[in-house]
Amino acid sequence: MLDKPSKSKGLFIGLLLAAYFFGTVIFGTKVALGPEDRLLEMTLLIPAFLLLALYVYILFGLLTMNYKSTDGALVVSWAHKRYTIPWSKITQIQKVTGRLNTISYLGVSWPGYMAGTYDLKGVGPTKIFATDLQKLVV
Repeated sequence: MLDKPSKSKGLFIGLLLAAYFFGTVIFGTKVALGPEDRLLEMTLLIPAFLLLALYVYILFGLLTMNYKSTDGALVVSWAHKRYTIPWSKITQIQKVTGRLNTISYLGVSWPGYMAGTYDLKGVGPTKIFATDLQKLVV
């Protein structure tokens, strides 16, 4: 069984954030600096485009995220990665209620999207790939 979570809210907000941040940085640099400031412009634009490429990869992860239930395991797909969790390794399923108390180790989150490694209070280091945090199962 394949489950594809609803991605519209996360994608919409992600695109708004990208348009605002990268539009401001890239367009603002072009407008604020003249032709004599080419070196400064490149110094600002090269990291901006590298961050934009990383951001596109994160959005790609959102678009390709799905959960697959097989006979032997639960498979979580995100971007080009596959996380396989054998059913025998699952000892407890707990529905999280209320606000998540997390600390991000290496993750991204905005309304409608959360992906990466987080420290979940009461659970420990956890990889979370979710779009609806109100229906999160740990």
